[in-house]
Amino acid sequence: MLTLKADNRLLTANSQTAYLVNNQSSGSSTLTLTNVTALTVDKFLLVGEWGDESTEYFRIGAIDTATGIVSLEDPHTGVGAAT
Repeated sequence: MLTLKADNRLLTANSQTAYLVNNQSSGSSTLTLTNVTALTVDKFLLVGEWGDESTEYFRIGAIDTATGIVSLEDPHTGVGAAT
């Protein structure tokens, strides 16, 4: 079996980071983050760490800058996603 490996850290080298305010339950379609100033609707959000098999990415559907709540959408369909 052929195994491909890549160092993807360059893709996020200059990107902003944010952290969850509270633990989120599985299946949630929103996240409450510490910092949403660099986020933009219809851009993508990586949830997790590169190389971790549980890492997922989502399209940002909406951002409430007052509360830090970000609504997640499926990156392929644009429909509300569950984490």
